[in-house]
Amino acid sequence: MYSFSNKVIFIISYESWGAMHMSKHHYAIQLSRMNNRVVFINIPDNKKELNRGEVIVDESAYENLYVVKNRLWLPYFFKFKARGVYDFFIRFHISKIIKKTASYPDVVWSFDTGNILPLKYFKKAAVRIYMPVDG
Repeated sequence: MYSFSNKVIFIISYESWGAMHMSKHHYAIQLSRMNNRVVFINIPDNKKELNRGEVIVDESAYENLYVVKNRLWLPYFFKFKARGVYDFFIRFHISKIIKKTASYPDVVWSFDTGNILPLKYFKKAAVRIYMPVDG
């Protein structure tokens, strides 16, 4: 049985971190309380509040829980119009997130229904969980 303790856990969410918490936010909080380093990755910025390719890691109000704000280098429509180009750049974007958080995840738990940050690009993670339905 896999132990969710003393791990680095990335949670990829389609809903950003905020005042209203859904189950994925509660999972992040509880996992951080179980002596894990939890990195909650918001959906990439599409309001142009960040610069292209920018990644910001902020502390949350909870110990061991960090929130990543990010914006893709290229527009999201490339995923459907030029998939090879999108995949090429998304690998670099994921690498940048990993570098900014200063840790490679042991567990990647994705609630990302758009599969913007595909689990397949976290090859070294011991556990990869895809949970597209959440309330």
